[in-house]
Amino acid sequence: AGGLRRRSTKPVWIVPPGSCSRVDKILCPVDLLEASSHALRNAIHLARRFGSELTVLTVVQSLASYYDMPSDPNDVSPHSPFLKARLLEFDRYLRGFDFEGVNWTKAVRPGKPYREILKTARENDTDLLVMGSVGRSGISRLLIGGVARRVAQRMPCPIITVRSEDPVQLH
Repeated sequence: AGGLRRRSTKPVWIVPPGSCSRVDKILCPVDLLEASSHALRNAIHLARRFGSELTVLTVVQSLASYYDMPSDPNDVSPHSPFLKARLLEFDRYLRGFDFEGVNWTKAVRPGKPYREILKTARENDTDLLVMGSVGRSGISRLLIGGVARRVAQRMPCPIITVRSEDPVQLH
């Protein structure tokens, strides 16, 4: 599934064995980049169609934690200029989407993105995770790793990964 997920321009829906078929809660983690925008449009569309609750999550990561170094908790404290700037950026980003008819909330968590996505999905009893995937390969995949890959490896629920495709159309 990893190779298909990485190479496909179409959304890929990965379902672990024994998953339920209801989609009451959707989690869409975003990093404010293009793949996340495509994923969020898909998540909004699916939430509207299924009548699901949607949580839009962004993870604020300090530079030190990006490199797995001990970090200063003040880097992402509620009073840090870095976090305040990130929250303003997140709010501006979200204004670019049409949430009409969708019961949604936003969430911001500090930490490593893949860990916080998995943690949030479990805590919220998420039924479907919709997330962007850059689809790295080769040396950049080895050096940087992929958040979508790491989340898919630990699949807490069914996942739709989106690279560049416009929203899923359900009729």
